[in-house]
This record gives sequence, structure tokens and C-alpha cells, in this order.
Amino acid sequence: MQGGKPIIGDIYISGSKNASLPLMTVSLLTDEDLILTNVPKLSDISTMKQLLSNHGTEIGILDNQDSFKLTLSSKNITN
Repeated sequence: MQGGKPIIGDIYISGSKNASLPLMTVSLLTDEDLILTNVPKLSDISTMKQLLSNHGTEIGILDNQDSFKLTLSSKNITN
């Protein structure tokens, strides 16, 4: 046996930008709120939030340590 010590701990798995961006646009297709968790903190996500907001989507943000929890509501799309 090498090392002699067991590996113990937690590994944080970050969310995927390539999954989050298309899921954010899905909010445009429903009148119900869409809740996304583990959304990564990236500039592409911020750009998409601004784009959706400009079209009338209301976005609630819970800022966790390493990711966002987003609540998107497109009940009142204006554009």
C-alpha cells in the first residue's frame, strides 16, 4: 500500500455553461417560473441574463459561493 492515508473530502462539481445557456432561453416558452440551480458565474451567463431581461424576462438571482440559482419568469414578454 502506498501513501497510507485514505482520501476523504468533497469535490465541488460546477455547472455547465453549455447546458445553462439553452435552458435559460427555455424560459421564453412557458408562462411558468423556471428555476435553475448550479449555474456557473461566467460572463456568458451575465450576457444572457441581460438579453432576456431586455425582452421582459424577470430574473431572480441567489448568489451562492460558486454558482447562481436563477428564477426566470417570462409571463410578461415585451419584445
